[in-house]
Amino acid sequence: YRMADLFVMPSTGEGFGIAFLEAIVSGTPTLGLSVAGTTDALADGELGTIVSEPELPAAIVSLLAKPKPDPAALAAATRARFGPPQFADGVRAVLSRLMEAS
Repeated sequence: YRMADLFVMPSTGEGFGIAFLEAIVSGTPTLGLSVAGTTDALADGELGTIVSEPELPAAIVSLLAKPKPDPAALAAATRARFGPPQFADGVRAVLSRLMEAS
């Protein structure tokens, strides 16, 4: 759900939340459930808030009460974690492991 001041995706089966990255890069605070794809996209809580399903309503209220983070800093942190060089390094690492396994 996209609100003016918060992006919430209560998915329990997200593969990797590109929508999270889009929200973060735009400077929008994000909130997601503690599932594999979400924790990856939110960098284990560094780029957004990760909660369990029962904690979700209270976390929404809490985040909306906090000052909004600096959009430029949030975007820079996201690009530093998931930018093209990091993506290329990740692909190289996977290909390297696959070549070693064969």
